[in-house]
Amino acid sequence: MTSLPALASAPVVGLTAWAVLATIGCIVLWRRWRISRRDRSGAVERGREAERRLAERTSELHEADRFRHLLAKAVETMSLGVTMSDRDGKIIYVNPADARMHGYGAAELIGVDSRIYAADIDASVAPTRASPEPWARERMNVTKTGELVPVRLVSDR
Repeated sequence: MTSLPALASAPVVGLTAWAVLATIGCIVLWRRWRISRRDRSGAVERGREAERRLAERTSELHEADRFRHLLAKAVETMSLGVTMSDRDGKIIYVNPADARMHGYGAAELIGVDSRIYAADIDASVAPTRASPEPWARERMNVTKTGELVPVRLVSDR
């Protein structure tokens, strides 16, 4: 049989061990909570930074779109004729002044070969469409009614 002092000290040792384990457990949980909280605050900061960058980029895009709209309006309303064609020579844009100068509506010319304007097709004078160098020249274009109009052609490839 165990002695009374041994019995009295057994629960105290068990209680002490339990208290130590509980303390260690609390420390571990507290550290995890602190790290988790720090991670959450870091995530919040990263989220705020991402939102700030997104707002900044959105503002830049709105400004660029506003500028593009102003530029398109300027080209659309100027009295100088502007025609743009793709690498195959198909008209992809013509402003109203150029269409009017040639006797067409702007919509009629989209997708048409730009040589529709040519009074004569002279390969020795016309620069190639694939020419990588900028060029400019004067020539005669023909209108829808067959009249000749002097024009200055410019490419800034």
